[in-house]
Amino acid sequence: MKPAQDRTEYEPCGRNTSLSVRQPSSSLAMARTRIPVFCGVALLVLLAGLVSVHAADWSFDPVINTGVELTDNVFSLGSSNATGSFDPEDTSYFLSVGLVWTAETPRSLFSFSYTPFVERYADFSSLDNTAHRVALTWHYQTSSRIDWDAGARWSRQQRQRVVFDDPAQDQVVLPQTEFDSLGAQLQGRFVLSERSRIVALAGLGGSSYAENEIPGEDLDGDGTIDIPGVFLEDTDNLFAQVGWETDLSPRSVAGISTYVSRIDEGRRGEYDVYRLLGVLQWGTEERVMTTFTLGGATTSVRRLADGADEALVDEPSFMVGTLGVEGTIFARTSLRGGVFRDVMSSGGTTGTALSTGAFVSMSIPVGRWSTVGLFARYANRDPVDAELAALETDTTALRAEWALAISSRWYLVLAGERFDQSSAQATLDGEYNVLSAGLRWTPTAARR
Repeated sequence: MKPAQDRTEYEPCGRNTSLSVRQPSSSLAMARTRIPVFCGVALLVLLAGLVSVHAADWSFDPVINTGVELTDNVFSLGSSNATGSFDPEDTSYFLSVGLVWTAETPRSLFSFSYTPFVERYADFSSLDNTAHRVALTWHYQTSSRIDWDAGARWSRQQRQRVVFDDPAQDQVVLPQTEFDSLGAQLQGRFVLSERSRIVALAGLGGSSYAENEIPGEDLDGDGTIDIPGVFLEDTDNLFAQVGWETDLSPRSVAGISTYVSRIDEGRRGEYDVYRLLGVLQWGTEERVMTTFTLGGATTSVRRLADGADEALVDEPSFMVGTLGVEGTIFARTSLRGGVFRDVMSSGGTTGTALSTGAFVSMSIPVGRWSTVGLFARYANRDPVDAELAALETDTTALRAEWALAISSRWYLVLAGERFDQSSAQATLDGEYNVLSAGLRWTPTAARR
């Protein structure tokens, strides 16, 4: 069992090696720590993979997607320019390349992935988007009693979109905004007896923006801002967890863990969060694995949000937990899904928030030549600081795609997306629908 693998604090979280002067001093100090630690973990994972090269079984699995999209609201959020209809000028063209290298030895597993994405609009070049995502992971079995996992992730994008295949990404979706993120994590498992283990992990993350504000909008040209802007904050998160687990049976595990995080959202304040969680896991990796956690979380203010009234600041406690399911059902249908409720970082948009949400992804074979993919995400983010309640957001995103094999390596892919985000802040309020058609190429498929 691997507790806390999908923690938001470990999502790809923040670059900003210079971290602008608008950062509070504590954030600057954390940022100076975040960058070298991230680089150190990434270098450790990379070197570990290279050391294994001579004895490893290597595999390379590229996937290339290209196509055209048509949206009914090209500006997505908070803009008076929203069209509300599918027009030819709202067409965009995209190219996505997924490159994954893995190396496996009897005692280790190394993986490196790089996913660049390019999107260009026919008539709205200001909305063009170039994104990059990099991830490294390493598993090493030191002995029969000790094993280690390490990972580092970084991403950069010019405009935020919902990422359906990564439930750790649960940030508020923004209009055209350059955004960077990074994260690093180290985990160890130590066997105490034939049936029990200690699991410990620690990590950090952060996020940063090229601009410090999404500007407001003057709708009638009278010089008055009718839609207020939203300021953005570079963030830093630290977290650590220690847990004990024991086998109840060959297919079930129970345990208890304590999980601590520090969430710094700049001008929106800084919180420490302490959790005590019970863990229950059952099933098999070959079929379906279910993980359930439940416990309590208490918050402690380290620094107030700018302008906050100390007399009005509360340090609430919450019931938190997760339920996750992953595996194969109905013989061939792959499923990954879950629900969660926890105190998390908003990525610098709404302040530390109690986040409640759900996600699901399914891949369903239809006949011999086609596959249907279904994806859904929902999240409600309610700021812990009552004075930031106006920034509460609800986000719902749905996607369905049909992939038809036209050869052993080529697929025709037709897809539709629906996105809806509601907030009292008009700049964060909006919706759009997307229709797309394209081709998918898997050049190594025939050799698998």
